[in-house]
Amino acid sequence: MKAKKNIAGAAMKYVFGPVHSRRLGLSLGIDPVQDKTCTLDCVYCQLGATAVKTLKRRVYAPADAVVDEVRQVIATGQPLDYSTFSGTGEPTLNVELGRMITGIKAMTDIPVAVITNSTLLHLDEVRSDLMQADLVIPSVNAVSAQVFARLSRPLPGLDLPKMLGGIETFSRVYRGRLWIEVMLVRGINDGPDELQELARFLDRLACEKIQINTVTRPPAESDCTAVNDQTLEHARKMFGLRAEIIGSFSNRTAALPGSDPCERILALVRSHPCTLEQICDACGLKREEAEAALQELRRRRSIEQAEHGAQIFYRASGR
Repeated sequence: MKAKKNIAGAAMKYVFGPVHSRRLGLSLGIDPVQDKTCTLDCVYCQLGATAVKTLKRRVYAPADAVVDEVRQVIATGQPLDYSTFSGTGEPTLNVELGRMITGIKAMTDIPVAVITNSTLLHLDEVRSDLMQADLVIPSVNAVSAQVFARLSRPLPGLDLPKMLGGIETFSRVYRGRLWIEVMLVRGINDGPDELQELARFLDRLACEKIQINTVTRPPAESDCTAVNDQTLEHARKMFGLRAEIIGSFSNRTAALPGSDPCERILALVRSHPCTLEQICDACGLKREEAEAALQELRRRRSIEQAEHGAQIFYRASGR
C-alpha cells in the first residue's frame, strides 16, 4: 500500500490530511484498520465494497506507530479541531484503539473523535477503549433484522439485538460527547414502520445529537440512492429535538497546506470521494492545478471517476 503524506510532506501509513469535515472542522484522519476491513458491507459505503469482512479484533496497526505519526503532525504546529479515527475500515476492530486514544491525549489537548458502525459496542473492552475519546459518533441505521441485513450485509453471527443493546449501554456510561448518525437510503430504511422503530430506539439513547444523513457520494451499489428532502425532514421531526439533518460538505474552506498536489488529493479522496470543486476547496488548489493533478493521478491509475446525482466524484482506485 502506498504511503500517505501529511501536511509537511512526510510519508505516512496510518494518518492522512488534515481534511475539512462538515461536522468536525479541520480533522486529522487516522486509519487504524486499513484495506477496507470491516464488520459490515454496507450498500451505501462511499469507499466501495468491503474487501475483508471480519469480527476479529487484532493489531491491524500498532499503537506506537500510529501515535508517532500523529506526533509528527502535531509537531508542525498545524491547527486542528479533531484527531479522528475513521479511515477505510472499522476502527474498533483494532485491539489497540484504546492505547492509541490514550497516547494521543497524553501529548495534546486536541480532541479525539471516533466514528464507528457500532457493531462491536456490545463488547466491554470496546466500550472501555472508547471511554477516553472526547467524541464518539456511532451509526444506528436499522433496528429490524430484515432491514439491517439488506442495508448493511453483516457477517453471519453478528447479533443485531446485542449490537443495539451495546449502543444503549454505551450511551448511559459514556461521559464524552455522543452523536448518533442515521443513514437513510431510499427504499430500504425510509419506510414508516422502520422510521417509527428507529425513533423509539433513539429515544432511549442518552446522546447529544442525532444526525440524519443520506447518500451524497457514490455508493458501493449503484442502485443505492438518497432519500428526498421531505423524507429527511419527516425523519427529523420523528426523531425529536436532538435531531438535525446533515448534508454534503459544500461550503468554502481554508486551504490545506502541503507539498505535492497529487499526494494531497490522493490522501483526501482515499477516504472522502470528492467532486472537483470539493478538491479545490479542501486542498487550496486553483481549478487548473487540480485538473492537472487529477490527470496525472488518472495516468498513474491511482484514482477513478464515479458519477452520482449528476456529479462526477473522484476516489482512490480499487475502492
